[in-house]
Amino acid sequence: MAVVTKYAASANDPSASALPPAVLAEARDRTIHVPAVAITSGDSIGSKYVLGRIGSGDVPRAGSASLKHGAVTSVNSADIGLYKDGTVVNANLFAAALDISSAGTKDPFAAIVVGTVGKRIWELLGLANDPGKIYDIVLTINVAATATASVGGHINYSKK
Repeated sequence: MAVVTKYAASANDPSASALPPAVLAEARDRTIHVPAVAITSGDSIGSKYVLGRIGSGDVPRAGSASLKHGAVTSVNSADIGLYKDGTVVNANLFAAALDISSAGTKDPFAAIVVGTVGKRIWELLGLANDPGKIYDIVLTINVAATATASVGGHINYSKK
């Protein structure tokens, strides 16, 4: 097994020369369309799947986004958080210990509770002000995958 980092078509792969299409990365309604990205049997604990990007001044729209997934047998714990230049900022800011071992749909912003709805990313991170940064939204598996299935959907946010 190997630790891998995979980029959905909505994410900017640093090794690619072309930027992702605007219609996938950020629609007028500020939706990141996440085409299916495969979690493959043999992907190890700590494997990362880059779903898209979000700015520090953007507001996640909790409850209006969804990620559909196939049955990734054995992966009963996956986190969704933020990375900057490949370094973790907060691994489970958006969702912690999601069970994706059975096919279903998950809210990628499940960890945003009522008290934090409407807060900007920098506020969710506990920063004093907006650093003006762009972060990668990353799903990380906490259990090695023993089956292959895909994750895809949409992540909604707003700009203020």
